[in-house]
Amino acid sequence: MKSYDHLPDFVAYCMKCFTEIEMLSLALMHEKYPVVERCYTEIMKLFGKDDAFSDGVAVPSWILFNFPHLPGKETIAEIVLNNIDPELAEYLTPFVAAAVSSRFGLYEIINDGRKTCHLRELITGAKVKLDQSLGGVSRGCVELLRVMIIDGKTFIFGDSHGFPPEKKNDILNMVETKMSLYYNNSDPIKSYEKMMRLSGPYWFSIAAKDYPGDILNPDFQQKYYRAR
Repeated sequence: MKSYDHLPDFVAYCMKCFTEIEMLSLALMHEKYPVVERCYTEIMKLFGKDDAFSDGVAVPSWILFNFPHLPGKETIAEIVLNNIDPELAEYLTPFVAAAVSSRFGLYEIINDGRKTCHLRELITGAKVKLDQSLGGVSRGCVELLRVMIIDGKTFIFGDSHGFPPEKKNDILNMVETKMSLYYNNSDPIKSYEKMMRLSGPYWFSIAAKDYPGDILNPDFQQKYYRAR
């Protein structure tokens, strides 16, 4: 954990929490949660070392914070909080709560400045102001991001993956088609949000640089439950 001490306090806190949760989750899933362990083993093998995810957190974050250990149930990170020392749980809870509440989203860049970035999410239309820059991304680009909020700070956790402005309509059409096929709901926002939360492997297969296979189905994660 001391390797994070050179970072700003807030960044160091997030990285320490993530590392603690990942280590504890690995131990717990090996002992009691084989569904999550199968998911972790395969998804990390497919994408964990891909150059597109060099941050080291984007891929495992989906497994730890968005993949339910059984359909409709808790994630492994939530289970960990109920199986550790209360003092450690208190320290980790703000981060885990923010992480579990977060998901992938597709955001159009409105203005990426030196210290902040203004975004608008596709489908939901939600406007987001990040307390950070994405490095000068051009207006109109669409970014695949995980947005988190802790202590009033809004930031992305993990690398972003961008698409040029001219691809916006293609992305919208693709997402709307997949939503209706795999996560159909009379409310398109609920359909979109469910897809963006649960379809991590699908998005990894799109954003990956080194993955040689076909794009995975948006419900690919269901295979781990069937293998029980």
